[in-house]
Amino acid sequence: MPDLPAADLALRFESLGGGELRGDDWGFGCEFGFWQRHVGVEPMGLLRWASTSDVGLCTALESRFDGLCDVAALTMRRLSDSHWGVSNTRYRFRWDHTGISQEVSEAEALTRIVRQLDFLRTKLIEDLATGTKIFVYRIFNGVLQDEKLSRLTSAVNSYGRNTLLYVRVATTDYPAGTVRGFHSGLMIGYIESFAPHPTDGLIYNHAGWERVCRAAVAAYEGLAIQQSDQKS
Repeated sequence: MPDLPAADLALRFESLGGGELRGDDWGFGCEFGFWQRHVGVEPMGLLRWASTSDVGLCTALESRFDGLCDVAALTMRRLSDSHWGVSNTRYRFRWDHTGISQEVSEAEALTRIVRQLDFLRTKLIEDLATGTKIFVYRIFNGVLQDEKLSRLTSAVNSYGRNTLLYVRVATTDYPAGTVRGFHSGLMIGYIESFAPHPTDGLIYNHAGWERVCRAAVAAYEGLAIQQSDQKS
């Protein structure tokens, strides 16, 4: 899709979070959201700014995010950028970018966050049921084994016919920008590096994300054409 504007390209995707485990906490799940901002779009998404483990994400998807908004499961955070953050202890989700200033009281911030999460939970379930987007997941400090990747793919597809794009660091066999389309429910894409970069700090690889997303859309549409030809 070389002629598709980057902003339109970014809207073909919805983030399911990700990130890396640091101690007992997850962080840096917002990288894809920052790429979308870089190309000029600000889609609403429950997990756009979320750090999520694969286990927590699968559990949440399989339970239709039951209990996501339970106040007892939410822990407020004061972040260095002056915004409130929040974690859900049931699924080990962490949001560092709520957009709610710490000038707002903790009680009021929590009330707003519960409303936001409830609205965005409904929206994500609707998006999953519609099946018009490619859902993106990535972890930075490891590679999902086949069993975990199969569980995540099944969870995403339990709402309807969807496509999961699992992005990992490029290898010798699969250079950056490569996308493997195993079937309509799963694609694996490869990127040069994530943020945080293992040696150079917090460097966002916007060009790499655009490249892998263009390849994913091309693979997605190629699979659709192939399936259409098989039916005819």
